[in-house]
Amino acid sequence: SRQDQVLSLKPDLVILDEAHYIKNKEAERTKAVHDSLISIPRRLLLSGTPAMNRVDEVRKQLEFIHPGEWGDESWFRRRFVQPLENGTPEVRSQVLSRLREYFQGVMLRRQKAEVLKDLPPKHVLVQSVRLPPAWRQEYNEEAGRLRDHIQKNRETAFGDDYGTTRGHVMALRQLASNGKGEAAEEYVRKILAVPGEKIVVFAYYLQ
Repeated sequence: SRQDQVLSLKPDLVILDEAHYIKNKEAERTKAVHDSLISIPRRLLLSGTPAMNRVDEVRKQLEFIHPGEWGDESWFRRRFVQPLENGTPEVRSQVLSRLREYFQGVMLRRQKAEVLKDLPPKHVLVQSVRLPPAWRQEYNEEAGRLRDHIQKNRETAFGDDYGTTRGHVMALRQLASNGKGEAAEEYVRKILAVPGEKIVVFAYYLQ
């Protein structure tokens, strides 16, 4: 297997790029990475993506670096997740301070201004797109399902049942992206019609 081939080299260092992909403890990719590489003595994570949307998303990344310290999920929930979800503003501030102190010991952060000094200033052009009727209808229907879910689960929609809430939000994002597809394609074609022009397109969804 590929895992056996990697481990047969007896590496003493693994550098895991795009490390934010191992934030979901249930994902097969996360399990495969941990099972395959956790035995390698030195492990580094690289990512250009923000560390987390929710604090529990960062635990699996921390566990990959220091499994003994961060492998206890119930301890992590008691010490970090629950105080951030249910604590007073003062408690949340204290918890975030503890996390920041830990990150200062394990994370090296570089911002674009520090490493890309030769680039010209960035220009942002926002183009509003009206969703075609069919996509607008699907979007509105999904938005209705999200509202119903939040109303029926007021106590848990942003807590224990956040996964379902987030699923509806991601579905809305995908429907909006799909509905903008034709306009995005037209915009790209205009740029490519200019002789010698090049373009890099980033998109959230494959469609």
